[in-house]
Amino acid sequence: MTSAAEEKSFVFSGATARLDKFLAKELAPLSRSYAQRLIKEGRSSVNGQPAPARLLLAPGDRVRVSLPEFAALPAAAVKSVPILFED
Repeated sequence: MTSAAEEKSFVFSGATARLDKFLAKELAPLSRSYAQRLIKEGRSSVNGQPAPARLLLAPGDRVRVSLPEFAALPAAAVKSVPILFED
């Protein structure tokens, strides 16, 4: 099963910052640990190259990240979840 991904691009400006902290800030409310997971999975790049979470960004760096499609429950689970109360 393939899931669609959303691509986001940023150009870094400002004081030096770590890649994971920058992504967590730009992708709020997503957490820094989630940003680190995206980086580890190879879903982000800096200036077209894979980069570690600890990379210090400099002004002008181009950051790209691919966010996976989110689903609350897999389709099979939705059919098997019983309705306990309906108004």
